[in-house]
Amino acid sequence: MNNEEIRLIFETSVNQWVSSGSRVLLVVPDTTRTAPIASLLGMLYPVLHKAGAEVTILIALGTHPPLSSDVLAKHLGLNELAACGYPAPLVLNHEWNNPETLLTIGELSVDEIRKLTSGLMAERV
Repeated sequence: MNNEEIRLIFETSVNQWVSSGSRVLLVVPDTTRTAPIASLLGMLYPVLHKAGAEVTILIALGTHPPLSSDVLAKHLGLNELAACGYPAPLVLNHEWNNPETLLTIGELSVDEIRKLTSGLMAERV
């Protein structure tokens, strides 16, 4: 699939699930994963902006350190978006190591984990 085909998919699909005033959270991998993030964002963000969406980008760090603003700009292609006149989206590094930003929503029992992992694990999660 080439960029024009991807852009067309974004242009024809986004308006089905985004309208003016929508809040969109894009969760993207950090730089430890290989993916054309800047290229994809360069095609998707203009469509979201035109639709009137408020975009926030959350960097999925896993347990890696946060990315600096310079690294984020390169990873996401933010300078290219700005050069095209688009406002910068809100970009957040996931604060996986800050207990104040986390919420426990439930727990899986030892039996559930044992069943889900076919016995490979047997601990509460």
